[in-house]
Amino acid sequence: MPRIVVSERPETILPIRKFIQERVLARLPRRASRYGYDILRWWDRRAIGGDESGQPVAVLATHDLSRSGAPWVVLEIATTLQAAGYAVTLVSMADGPMRDDFEAIGINVLIDCYPTVRKGYLARLAAVADIAIANTVVTAPIVAAWAPHVVTAWYLHEISLLEAMLADGSIAAPLAGATSIWAGSEMCARIVRPVRPDVAVFPYGMAPIGAPASPRAPGRYRIAVFGSIEPRKGQDFVVDAVVLLDDVLRRKVSIDFYGRVLDADFARAIKARAEPYRAIRFMGEVDRTAYLDALRGVDAVLVSSRDDTLPLVSIDALSAERVLMLVPSVGTTAWLNDDVDSLIAQETSAKGIAGLIARAVESSDRASGMGMAARRVFDREFSQAAFRTKLLTELDRASSGVGDDR
Repeated sequence: MPRIVVSERPETILPIRKFIQERVLARLPRRASRYGYDILRWWDRRAIGGDESGQPVAVLATHDLSRSGAPWVVLEIATTLQAAGYAVTLVSMADGPMRDDFEAIGINVLIDCYPTVRKGYLARLAAVADIAIANTVVTAPIVAAWAPHVVTAWYLHEISLLEAMLADGSIAAPLAGATSIWAGSEMCARIVRPVRPDVAVFPYGMAPIGAPASPRAPGRYRIAVFGSIEPRKGQDFVVDAVVLLDDVLRRKVSIDFYGRVLDADFARAIKARAEPYRAIRFMGEVDRTAYLDALRGVDAVLVSSRDDTLPLVSIDALSAERVLMLVPSVGTTAWLNDDVDSLIAQETSAKGIAGLIARAVESSDRASGMGMAARRVFDREFSQAAFRTKLLTELDRASSGVGDDR
């Protein structure tokens, strides 16, 4: 049986390829760059070869290679599969900076901006694979192409987008065809359960981010909000919450926003509303090192999303023993207890977040104890070891058909 193999690329080709990817294709609109990626993918056709070593093969799919949460989950899956002896190939619907992270550990990365079931290479990848895992609902076309040929697990995380795609019927076929459906939280699982009652709730697991930050310094209570600037992430609620605070409380806090702008109009609007308030700063997009430095340097991390199944920053905050502040529309709340290991607002609104900020400042003397309780939740529910064990268990179940009650 043919296997997927990754041959060594000639040293003279690597810099040329990197130049084409980073200096040419990355700067083109998606509809134009797709043709360049199609050529590179044809160039990589050697990835489907004739290695008879018997090494098991996994194919993975991601919607992009940005440094957002979803590709980090895929990287953790890929690393786990490699450690278990799999050869791994990744198909991504967009290029991005995390390509380097995957290629650095020997994973072959193929970019396909517009995958469809009609693209023969997807079926060929699936035909030589032992397992396939697709991450996020956006990879539906790849699931549709892979599911007829290989055991396929579809890892879903979305809330409102998943609801919309279920309503319009656009994911009916891949949802029915996938061997297993995983959900990042119960909030996501509830949406898909009516059509896939076998959905498994499968929270992420991450490596701890290192030593906890030092105890809070005197001065303003430092709150960070991490996430792409867009309505779904609810940064407008936070700005409006600051407006609602009285002058005394407002002078006791500082709030820094970190993240790339996904909605320019939304970003302009909230920055204009925030301009009169010294407590608010917009720090822009940062790399992983700067993100971790910022996380360790604050007293609390606030997640204000209108819907968010299990944001990775919430897991990192638990790991770092920071005070985690959440609105009830964030799926991480299912594993937490308000005022014990986190602070949870009564409602997802500016009013709810204003009350949350007030509670955080008032309880600042208990931040250390709350942080230690948060770390215990991380170790119990979100550790890398727990995730890796569950991943391999779920794949065994999918391969054997255990628990399939469709």
